[in-house]
Amino acid sequence: MPKVYVDKGTVIKDGNAYFNQYLELSDAEYENVKDLVTLDVAIKNDNGSVVLEDLTKAELEALAKDKGIEVVGTGKDGSVLKDDLLEALK
Repeated sequence: MPKVYVDKGTVIKDGNAYFNQYLELSDAEYENVKDLVTLDVAIKNDNGSVVLEDLTKAELEALAKDKGIEVVGTGKDGSVLKDDLLEALK
């Protein structure tokens, strides 16, 4: 069962719409939506831990959302920067 990041379109599963978030799909479901998603191939270090700095801003945003972490932006007009996401997820 592949874990994917829905980033190229909206995926409907079990009556729910998914976009810019992680989702677990069956192999058959993945085949139907593979053009709309990216397989979760998180970059890991030698210990098997995810290296947050190597993830994209969109991946970090999805991870923070999945964990229920509210991120305070320090960018112009309060926008959230990648560094803000990294700090919140540590």
